Amino acid sequence: PQEVIEVDHSAVTELKSDDIDTTNVSSSLGSKNIDNPGNNLIRPQRTASARTIRIASTEDRKGNIKKHTVYVIECDPSPPGVITVARRYNNFKWLRSFLCEQFPGLFVSPLPPANAMGRFDDSFVEERRQDLERFLNRLEAVKPFAESTAFKMFLSRPETTFVDGTKEVEEEYRNRGEEDKAHALSTLFPDLDEETLNESVHEDEIPKLVEFLGKVDQQMTVLDKSAERLLKHLTFVSKEMDSFSEAFDGLYTAETNYPYKATTERADVRPQFKLWSGYQVQQTDSYYENFFRSLRYEHQDIKALLELFAFHSALYKRYQRVCKAIERWNELDANNTELKPNQEKQKEFDFATRKQVLSLLNIATKIMMKNEIVLVWNSKTSYFRDKIQMFTKIQTDITNKMLASWKNVAVEHNENDSNKEN
Repeated sequence: PQEVIEVDHSAVTELKSDDIDTTNVSSSLGSKNIDNPGNNLIRPQRTASARTIRIASTEDRKGNIKKHTVYVIECDPSPPGVITVARRYNNFKWLRSFLCEQFPGLFVSPLPPANAMGRFDDSFVEERRQDLERFLNRLEAVKPFAESTAFKMFLSRPETTFVDGTKEVEEEYRNRGEEDKAHALSTLFPDLDEETLNESVHEDEIPKLVEFLGKVDQQMTVLDKSAERLLKHLTFVSKEMDSFSEAFDGLYTAETNYPYKATTERADVRPQFKLWSGYQVQQTDSYYENFFRSLRYEHQDIKALLELFAFHSALYKRYQRVCKAIERWNELDANNTELKPNQEKQKEFDFATRKQVLSLLNIATKIMMKNEIVLVWNSKTSYFRDKIQMFTKIQTDITNKMLASWKNVAVEHNENDSNKEN
């Protein structure tokens, strides 16, 4: 695993489990069977098999001012005429940002966070390569993303004209209004389009769910810091175990030249300590892969969910602003106030805007509340369960082998004692 940095945890305030109140979240999460990831969830069906996307390598490039890393991507099957494409981290950020805007209400997998320190270290680059590859394959697994113009362009456009490609995609999308966006989402989720929303969803259910996720985010921040400290400790112990095993082996070598040979020699447990040293490395690697890394991914998903709700909040506030404008027009109508031509035009525009924004708000909220929040929660719990099972298997195997190894020492000791008695 990569080297971890020292964490200052003096200011961390640990949350107790009682601080996370799930009482009022049941209307959003409890309406579906959380133990069954596929229960009642509506997902657009793919029309083609998913591609396998790999980041085959990384390269350092020199810019006008400073160097940067590019990630060389290949697909199977590959886009026509394309072997590989090279993308910078900022290109991945553009892709995710655009998909979030194009598909409001849908959960877009998070990117690994930017890190200015150590971003050219081999361990950091390899870690980011794996995380970005995971990001791309998670997008590929979702039909709307996999078939979007932005994603297809991202996987096929030459590096030299990629910026031009982003402008073309943005220009095409810029011409679409809220009504067009809502229609596209309704087409993807026709069954959800027919469902209804609770009247309290915007003012009650969503705020409570955001509060719940915010507390989970805080607790996972505490857990992340603790997990990082533990990883550093385990890494240190692994190195010390290796040093100890070598030093112990050196002691045996030195004692073989002792001129006054004792009748009883030191018990030779060098194989046991060497085995222990190797298992300590395995245990550290298993902890990193099955705990540390999976918790980090889970936390990133929680933050992405909060980001999804923040986008929804902005859309809802826009709807509220338009509604207030229409209330003023209604007041003027009630007072028989004569409107000027430009006011009539603005009034007509506001009424049309409210209809369009409401249609987008409704379908986005349905997708988010009746599908995505449950899907993400199920996914993260299933992923964690799989990792726990893998960790358990590795730990059990290590424990059994260590037990067998030290049992041999105990058997030899008992045999020696028996021979002395005889």
